[in-house]
Amino acid sequence: MSEYPATNLKNRHLYEKMLISPAVETELKAVQGPAPVRRWVEDPPSWLRVESPSDEALSGEGFDSAEWLQLLDRGEREAIRLAAEQNTRLLVIDERDGRRVAQNLGLSITGTLGGLDTAAADGLVDTADAVERLRDPSFRASEALYQWLIERPS
Repeated sequence: MSEYPATNLKNRHLYEKMLISPAVETELKAVQGPAPVRRWVEDPPSWLRVESPSDEALSGEGFDSAEWLQLLDRGEREAIRLAAEQNTRLLVIDERDGRRVAQNLGLSITGTLGGLDTAAADGLVDTADAVERLRDPSFRASEALYQWLIERPS
C-alpha cells in the first residue's frame, strides 16, 4: 500500500489495485524524494487510490496496537490502519518497526525489494536496472541485499 508496483511497457502491473493514505501520498510527493516517484504520484495510474483510514484503535491478539502505532511515523500508522480496515491481501511497508506492528496485527507484508523480486519473477522488470534505480539516498538497503536480489534466479 505504501509503495508503487513496477510496470513494463505493456502496462501490465504487479498489483490489481493499490491504496495509499494521504500521509503516504505526501511522503511520495516530498521534494527530497526521487523525481520519478513525485511525477508518478502527481499523475497516478487508474488503479491507485488515496483513502483515509479511520482513527479507530486496532487490536491483535495480546498486542496493544495503539501504543505501538504511536511509535511510528504518520505514514506507517495510516498505511497499517488502512490495510487493516480494508482487509487487504498485502501491505507494502519497509520500516522495520512498522513491519513488526503490521505482523503483530496479522497483516501480510512485503517490502519494496520483495515487490521488486516478485515483479522480476513475473518478467515485469529487469532486476539489475530496477536495483540501480533504487540506489537513492531516500531508499536504504544493504549492498549485500541488493547483490542477493540481482543474483537471485527469477
